[in-house]
Amino acid sequence: MKPCDCRDAQDTSRLDHSGVRFNSDGIEVIPPNVIIYVGPCQFILSQRKFKMLAEWYLENQEEKDE
Repeated sequence: MKPCDCRDAQDTSRLDHSGVRFNSDGIEVIPPNVIIYVGPCQFILSQRKFKMLAEWYLENQEEKDE
């Protein structure tokens, strides 16, 4: 199961890891949200919006001829 497939706490409990951290930066899945930690700040996004942003980030962008 992928973290993006989690719909509730039971699904999250089946994951090996519900989040990952590197020092004070990290990401955690708590359905229906994804929490991003950056130092002392935290950003809470819905799973749907986070997925949209992640897909855009991973999408191959075609070079435009000008």
